[in-house]
Amino acid sequence: MAEALFEEGRQLMAQKRYGEACRKFRASYEADESVGALLNLGDCREKNGELASAWGAFREAATLARRTGETQRQRFARTKAEELKGRLSYLTIEVSDDARVAGLTLTRSGEEVPEALWNQRVPVDPGAYVIRIEAPGYEAAELPVEVKGERDDARVTAPVLTAAAQPSGDAQPAGPTGGGGGGGGTVMPPVDSGSGGMPLGRKAAIGAGAVGAVGLVVGAVFGLQASSKWDEAKQNCVDGDLTNCNDRGVTLGDEAQSSALLSTVGFAVGVVGVGAGVALWFLTPADSATAERAAQFTPLVSPDSVGATVRWRF
Repeated sequence: MAEALFEEGRQLMAQKRYGEACRKFRASYEADESVGALLNLGDCREKNGELASAWGAFREAATLARRTGETQRQRFARTKAEELKGRLSYLTIEVSDDARVAGLTLTRSGEEVPEALWNQRVPVDPGAYVIRIEAPGYEAAELPVEVKGERDDARVTAPVLTAAAQPSGDAQPAGPTGGGGGGGGTVMPPVDSGSGGMPLGRKAAIGAGAVGAVGLVVGAVFGLQASSKWDEAKQNCVDGDLTNCNDRGVTLGDEAQSSALLSTVGFAVGVVGVGAGVALWFLTPADSATAERAAQFTPLVSPDSVGATVRWRF
C-alpha cells in the first residue's frame, strides 16, 4: 500500500497537482515509514509553497536517515532543511501576564498551540489563520492573522478575556477583585452540585448486597435439600454405605450431589456479593456531590467455577 501511494504521489507531482501529491506522500509514509517518502514529501511541500512544512519534512527525513544508516540521504535532507531555513515565515502569538487565566487555551485554525509556544516565533506556512482564545468562565475571542509569504514575521496579541455573563436569577457571587486596573474580579463559573440523590457507588453496594443475600438464601435452601436427600439415600443403602445402594439410593445420591453443588455456588456468590456490597458502601461517600465515581459488580458463575468482577472508576 505504501508503494502504491508513493507511485500515485510521483504521478501527481509530474502533473503539478502538488496538493494531492503531498497527501499521497504523507499517507505513504504513515503506512510505512521511509526516508524516500519524507524526502518526496518535503520536495512536494516546497513546490506547493508550504515552506515550513517542507522544512519540517526534511528535518524529519534527516533524523530517520541517521537511524537507518542512510548517510547520503541524511546529508541531502540536512542540506535542504538549511536552505529552506532562511526562507521561512514566522508567527508569534503574544500572551501577556494579564491575559493568562486558569484554563486558558489557544488554537491556530483548530490546531492547539501548546503553552510552550506562546510568545515564541514559530515557523508556519504562508496563509490566513484564525487564533481562538478561550477559558472556562470567559467569553472566547477570535483573531484573524495572515502570514503573507516568504520571510514574513507576523504577530498577534491575545486580548484579556471578558468574564462570561451569569444566567439571570442564578448568578454566582464574584470572587475577590484583584489589584489590577479595570479588569474587575474573576467570576467563577457555576459548580454542578450533583443531582442530590444516592451516589451510584452506594446503589451498586445495595445491588451487590441484594445479590449476595439471594445467594446465601439459595445456598441455604439447596444445602438443606442436599442434607435431606443424603439421609434418604442412606436408607436405600446397605448399612448406610453409599457405595452399596439400590437404584433409588443411587438416584437420591446423585440428586444430593447436585443440590450440594448448587448450595456451594449459592454460598460463594452470597459471600462475594455481601462482601463487595459492604466494601462499596463504606468506600463511597454519602454525599453525591463528592461521589464522582462509578462501581459495577457482576457475579460470575460457570459449571466449574464461581466468582465476581468489581469495576471501580475514581
